[in-house]
Amino acid sequence: MKNKIIKIIIASYFIFILTMISAWSIWHIKNGGKLIPNNIAILIINFASLPSNIYHYLIPTSVPNDIFEPRKIIDKKSPAGVKLYSDSSTFSSTYLLTSAFKTSQEDEFKLIHIPSGKTIKIWNISEDFKLNFKNFPEKPRFNHPLVLKDSSLILKVTQNNFLLSLSENNKIQWIDTSYKYHHSTEKENDSTIWVCATSKKADKYKIDDFIHDAICAVDPRNGKIKFIKSVADILVENGYQYLLDIVYENDGIHINDIEPALYSSNYWKKGDLLISIRHKNTIALYRPSTQKIIWLKTGPWLAQHDCDFVDGKTIMVFGNDVLRGKNDPFVNGHNDIYFYDFEKDKISKPYTKVMKQIGIKTNTQGRCDLLKNGDLFIEETEAGKLYIINKDSLKMTYTDRYDNNYIKMLNWVRPILN
Repeated sequence: MKNKIIKIIIASYFIFILTMISAWSIWHIKNGGKLIPNNIAILIINFASLPSNIYHYLIPTSVPNDIFEPRKIIDKKSPAGVKLYSDSSTFSSTYLLTSAFKTSQEDEFKLIHIPSGKTIKIWNISEDFKLNFKNFPEKPRFNHPLVLKDSSLILKVTQNNFLLSLSENNKIQWIDTSYKYHHSTEKENDSTIWVCATSKKADKYKIDDFIHDAICAVDPRNGKIKFIKSVADILVENGYQYLLDIVYENDGIHINDIEPALYSSNYWKKGDLLISIRHKNTIALYRPSTQKIIWLKTGPWLAQHDCDFVDGKTIMVFGNDVLRGKNDPFVNGHNDIYFYDFEKDKISKPYTKVMKQIGIKTNTQGRCDLLKNGDLFIEETEAGKLYIINKDSLKMTYTDRYDNNYIKMLNWVRPILN
């Protein structure tokens, strides 16, 4: 009995040492260490990735990321760059502004022409810039870049305190670190952009651990904050506190898009804002000039991302259509695009058939935009893929391939209509 106990202690000791060495090896490789030879490091990475790869093999709809570089997505099959499934003459001339990492130290932003696939311009942020900031994230995602008339970019590091302007020649023009910025960036006019932010306080809905997502207006010429307001306060002030109180969670708002109206119609005024409140399955039409909610609708979209004005009486919503917290969350097996007609108070989903056929299903994120010829642009963010479709068929795909095994995650690509 005594010998058995000694053997168990010795075995446990060696298991502990082996576990500690394995954990250190992974930590060392993840942080760019050079003590482990490259061929051994690759073996360790492949072994550590085995559970994710097995899961992806058994459940192909999952999209596994590289555990050491979350901005890479395992994909050995998708064609690189632009792949056309329709004659190029059927496309609207469009530009795509993309954001992805170039190397582990450098990020780049491309302006790509569609349907030719030609790269028109590249901006980049180098490692030198990042080293100037003590708290700059190791693997940043520059989400939803916005290009201005002077070819400068407005950039933000999602879920971090960095909003900045990058010149046409890759020079930093200004930086604001007042708030944590995230999700969309949209332009209202030359002196105002709207950015999703997290406010440090609220006036009406005061709960200590609540995350106060806010709408934030910024002057893109100098980075000055012009207006910021908690969305929870907006709901409370307009009689919608029940949306917050039905089920409490500290991330109970989670706004992911603020879309300014660029013209007036019978149903909104120029300067009104469409606000996507993901964790309440809700879209609100808000008027900052009076601080009033003009219209609000919960569902039928679920956990949505991206809302857009389509014409004078219609809006469009990218429905992720997932049940948050479920292992297989898609209620219909795919994402969908909802069109709401204010005049008829009616919902339509004209792209359901094609989205189901393709199997577009990003659990989180996702973007959509109508192009000039009526085609629909879609970003399946978690899969690293872009699509152009019509109501009947797939017309184009795009991926930014890293190597034979991986494609890059695209960080909210912006179509720019020519």
